Amino acid sequence: MNLIAINELKSPRLLKEKLSKNHELMLTCSGKPVAFLLEIQNGKNPELDIEAIRDARSRIALTKLRDSARSSGVDKMTLGEINRIIGKARSGDQ
Repeated sequence: MNLIAINELKSPRLLKEKLSKNHELMLTCSGKPVAFLLEIQNGKNPELDIEAIRDARSRIALTKLRDSARSSGVDKMTLGEINRIIGKARSGDQ
């Protein structure tokens, strides 16, 4: 991933050149990543790129949840155990 410092945003020409060359940049502040910059190609709908990024983030979050469930053992719960927990939460008896 190609990096660009946040203070380089003051130079639109440099930013446009880097983005045109690399198509994606990681924006950094004090050396730490803060955002991604993606080139939008002419005639392309940017909403499709945003949707793809959201889909990818959703898949990553789901994978993390599944890994957490496996490591804590809750992936082995029976439907009855799950329903009891839901019932307690809904009734306020926690």
